[in-house]
Formats: sequence, C-alpha cells, structure tokens
Amino acid sequence: MTKMNAAKEQKEKKEKAKPTSTAVDGAPSQQRNSADGGMRNRAQPDLRRGEDAAASKAAVIDATNLILGRMAAQAAKRALNGEAISIINCEKAVVTGNRKQTIDGYAAKFEIGQVNQGPYFPRRPDMLVRRTIRGMLPRKKPKGRAAYERVQCFIGIPTSVKAENAKTIPEASAERIKKAPYITVNELCKHLGHKMQEAVVAKG
Repeated sequence: MTKMNAAKEQKEKKEKAKPTSTAVDGAPSQQRNSADGGMRNRAQPDLRRGEDAAASKAAVIDATNLILGRMAAQAAKRALNGEAISIINCEKAVVTGNRKQTIDGYAAKFEIGQVNQGPYFPRRPDMLVRRTIRGMLPRKKPKGRAAYERVQCFIGIPTSVKAENAKTIPEASAERIKKAPYITVNELCKHLGHKMQEAVVAKG
C-alpha cells in the first residue's frame, strides 16, 4: 500500500508540474513571436509610397522624325520604371523599310481574326503608336498593365501638354539612317484608311 501511495503522489506531482512548465516555457515564446513579428512588419518597405512618387514623374516626347520601334522601346522601358509618358506629334514618327512592304504588312493585320471578335488593329496615328508600345510591355502582368496606363499618345500638340517641355530621343532619330527608306506614321495611316485629325489623345 505504501508503494502504491508513493506512486500516486509522484504521478500527481508530475501532472501538476506539466501546466506550470508549459506556462513558463510558453510565455517567452509568445514574446519572441510578437517581437519577431514586429520586426518583420517594420522591415517591410512602403511600396505604395514609392509607386506614387514614381508615377508623379512625367516626361513629354516629341515623336517628330523618330523611328517608331526605337522610340516605342524607350517609352516602354521608362513607363516600366514608373514614369508617366506623353508622346506628341505621333503622326510624324517614321517606320523604316520599303514603303510598299510596310503598307502591305500593316494592311495584312486587318485580315487577322473576325469582325465581331477581333483582334482589332488601329488606323489612327496616336493609337497605332500606343499599340506599338503595348507590344513591348508585359501587358498581361500587373506591372505591364500599370505601365501601359502611364502612356499617353497624341496627334499634334494638345493644349494640356506644354510643347517647351518636349524632348526628343537622339538615338531613335531617323537622321541616323539617311540612306534607309521610310514612311511616316501619318502616311501609313492614310493608306490604312484614316482621316487626319488634330490633337487627339489615345488612352484606354
């Protein structure tokens, strides 16, 4: 009987000791978790603030006598970096290559797809330029869609844009390829059936 009583007492002591040790051991772990969580929260950068600051930067590009593909590549890169891009005089950009082949190549794009389902290809200069930029962006990803929203294209110079702030892109200038044939976006769009309008914005 004495041995049985002693065994019961030891068992009771162990059971009483378990919650006490758990409570003691658990308290520091909770403190550590809360401390670690606080450090993680403090370490995270404020991404939205950076995006808002980047979006506030604006740049005006004059497309006059600029090669469409090179200009579009520069605009797409800058838009991905957070700049808001406004391109004026889109109709004065140029597409290099044989005139007939260029016109036939763009005209063939209208034969792709179906009338009611698309894809739809623009005939207007500003929309054609913006579509070219879209093709250089990862538009199916959030970053690409956000960059595309930061791009505006205009026919002529609208009143909302200050022409004196416009800059060109020397490395995209058509003057660097004097011997190469080219056609302006305005001429190309006329062949595609567009009737010229002044100071029109393409967005959306």
